[in-house]
Amino acid sequence: MTLKDTSRTLSRHHKDERIDFTRTCELEDIANLMLLPAGRRFLARILDLCACSKPLLGSEQDMAIAEGKRRIGFIIEQDIKEKFSAQELGKIYDEQTRQNK
Repeated sequence: MTLKDTSRTLSRHHKDERIDFTRTCELEDIANLMLLPAGRRFLARILDLCACSKPLLGSEQDMAIAEGKRRIGFIIEQDIKEKFSAQELGKIYDEQTRQNK
């Protein structure tokens, strides 16, 4: 293995570490938001705006925008499930439902 190959391997290793660290930080951010009622309300609002459970209707452009929002919502939902559980995600939706009454 040459010095250049070793350098590439180390570079890849450091990149993997940065990705792992970034992912850990993202999940910790979700956890910190979930600890606070205001954080859960914020997440519920974002998820509501993303309209993950609503059908896509409208023009092609409207549907493309709605699909982009849904993808963001699905990512946030997956992060919550990864850090906590689907049950915790359900609590967010339950709190949002109670507030909207």
